[in-house]
Amino acid sequence: MVKRKRTQRQHFHARTRTVYTKFGLWEVDKIIEAMESRNLINRRTDIFSKCAIFENNKNMVDHISILPDDVLQYIISMLTMRKGASTCILSSRWRNLWSSSVSCLNFDAVNMIGRNYFHKKINVRRTVLDKKRRRFIKWVNQILHLRQGARINSLRICYFLGKESTSDIDQWVDLAAAQGVHELIIDLDLTKFGLVHNPTKLYKFPFGIFANGNGSTLMHLHLEACVFKLPQDFKSFNSLLSLSLERTSLTREDLRNILSNCSSLEWLSIRHCQLHTTSLKFEAPSLHLKHLAIIGCYNSPEIEVEAINLISFEYEGRAAKISFKNGSRVVNSYLGFSHEVTLNGVSYALNKLSSNLPCLETLFLTRVPSTSEENILPAKLPTFTNLKLLVFSVLTESRRNLLELISLLGVCPSLQKLELDLFVSCESEDVQTKVSGNSGSFHGNLKEIDIYGFRGYQNEIELAKCLLKYAHALEKMGLYTNIPRFYCGSGEWTLYQKIERAAGIPLNEVRKLLQKEALSTTRLIISSGHL
Repeated sequence: MVKRKRTQRQHFHARTRTVYTKFGLWEVDKIIEAMESRNLINRRTDIFSKCAIFENNKNMVDHISILPDDVLQYIISMLTMRKGASTCILSSRWRNLWSSSVSCLNFDAVNMIGRNYFHKKINVRRTVLDKKRRRFIKWVNQILHLRQGARINSLRICYFLGKESTSDIDQWVDLAAAQGVHELIIDLDLTKFGLVHNPTKLYKFPFGIFANGNGSTLMHLHLEACVFKLPQDFKSFNSLLSLSLERTSLTREDLRNILSNCSSLEWLSIRHCQLHTTSLKFEAPSLHLKHLAIIGCYNSPEIEVEAINLISFEYEGRAAKISFKNGSRVVNSYLGFSHEVTLNGVSYALNKLSSNLPCLETLFLTRVPSTSEENILPAKLPTFTNLKLLVFSVLTESRRNLLELISLLGVCPSLQKLELDLFVSCESEDVQTKVSGNSGSFHGNLKEIDIYGFRGYQNEIELAKCLLKYAHALEKMGLYTNIPRFYCGSGEWTLYQKIERAAGIPLNEVRKLLQKEALSTTRLIISSGHL
């Protein structure tokens, strides 16, 4: 009987020095769930053994672990928080590197549940989030436990949480306050997950945690879908520089308490909030308030602003009555008008802006004309003497005449850069080729024009030709075909998905047509991306 040759098999034993491969997230979860305390990090498991690497029956040399701590800490800081935290279980060499290198903690829903969630049907999303809520809370608790009191500069919580998770969120906020947190972001907005809020089940922000000086290090606070009721005599937010509130309810008294108790406040943003008052008065003549944004509060009442240090004002909503006192320092502004705002409302707001903010240098405008209106802009526009940058976003039907935008040049004599974001629904059969009335005027300061959302339609080409004709000092014109974008306020843009360029004039033909109108010194760029 022939004896079979016994094959050699590799065995994993305690004396073998192993180097672990990059763990998958599900493996990290299983390892952490198996831990009962931090002392069990070195416990060998089957998963650990399966991740060992051998090469020709020899141990692979671990080159990365011999790097200096500061190099490894820099590498870890470039990872997502979840992957960075998983390095703690590699070996004793890595155990404390993550906690000492990462002070900005971002517990984000996408990082936890994956992007595939957003492709699920809406009726499935809530079930998925409910099932993973406890897992998310456990994960946050374990990560904070691994850090063992390390400093926290920034803490961000973004998940499907509410009133039922108050004790857990309070515990995280308490820990962050004790570790001298500078920035705190609590984003519990369900609309990001395709769900609807229940106003009676919102998380209430715990001001008591920051009493007695615990809030002395907090400089930036951002709350979404949270109840925010600042006490009248709350003096622990004296170091707060920026406050952003979204999707909450505010009264006139709430606003008064914010301005009176946050003496160092420089940035105040109110977005998509329910305002329970007939008038809003931002009376802060002695404060450092420099930026004020009221975005998407469509029940906005009369607004009165008195802040001598204000340099930036942004408003989006219905045509509210806005008045300024001591607005001579404001140099940046944004006005967004929905389809409910008539041309009279737009004219009123622009005239107020021109008269109350004489030093305005940068203006962002967003206009969505109603279907019953023929024009995009009022027939008579005020003059903005010092305006140097104008960004105008317009969502319009093809039947409207884009050449009326030329009138913007005549009311902005100091303009140096013009950006147009065009959302034209389709090609128009009736295209005007001449500027009506006295709209056209030659401009000697305009040096740069960028048009986004350009599709090669005839009315867009005529607009570009007229701009080239009237801008005598133009150095560059850029036409970008696949970048639909929309300004949202506070420096944020909404980028739409790339759209197929509808049947229009081919881009090479567009270039030939425009080069006939352009000066020899004008650089013409036609691109599907922003250069």
